[in-house]
Amino acid sequence: MNLGEQSAVVRGVGLIHSADDIRHTMIASNQGSPVVLSDVAEVTIGHLPRLGIAGYDEVDDIVQGSC
Repeated sequence: MNLGEQSAVVRGVGLIHSADDIRHTMIASNQGSPVVLSDVAEVTIGHLPRLGIAGYDEVDDIVQGSC
């Protein structure tokens, strides 16, 4: 997530396993109706430069999503 000249990585280890999981992530509520990411954006697989490395338990290199 870009915040002016800085950026922040939003992560949830083990919560997202596919692009469909990202598409169906609720980001807001509109008078009680859920608004999911696919309602406001197109989710695609792309390439970004690696910004670092993340690990979890004994696994020292896991996939981490950022926007």
